[in-house]
Amino acid sequence: HTTTPHYYRQARVEESEEAFSRRCADELEALILAEGPETVAAFIGEPVLGTGGIVPPPKGYWTSIQAVLDKYDILLIADEVVCGFARTGEKFGSHLYNMRPDFVTIAKGLSSAYLPISGSIIGDRVWSVLEQGTEKHGALGHGWT
Repeated sequence: HTTTPHYYRQARVEESEEAFSRRCADELEALILAEGPETVAAFIGEPVLGTGGIVPPPKGYWTSIQAVLDKYDILLIADEVVCGFARTGEKFGSHLYNMRPDFVTIAKGLSSAYLPISGSIIGDRVWSVLEQGTEKHGALGHGWT
């Protein structure tokens, strides 16, 4: 994994939010290069950190991260389980932070957590691949689950 974008906990002394965001993006890029860009399919992130105490990202974080992902043609998956469905004031947290996710995970807000339900929203980039279909079915040959 890469650095958690928790500015309060992770920033260096006198490091601005923007500088911290750039450092996070630089560390992500270094990790991608170390692993080999061809081996990295996607980056999964919460628009707002749910596990860190509902922590908003530092200024410029998602813009910096998106630039790295675009450079290496890596998908962005926005985990909206906690902050989706207007919990940030926008329909989705990714809207608030101008993210461009290829895939969005949703859950709790679908039923106000009364029922165990979840879903995924996929963009054209992912859908165009699924739409082509394949004759190569493995253990999940019954469908796209």
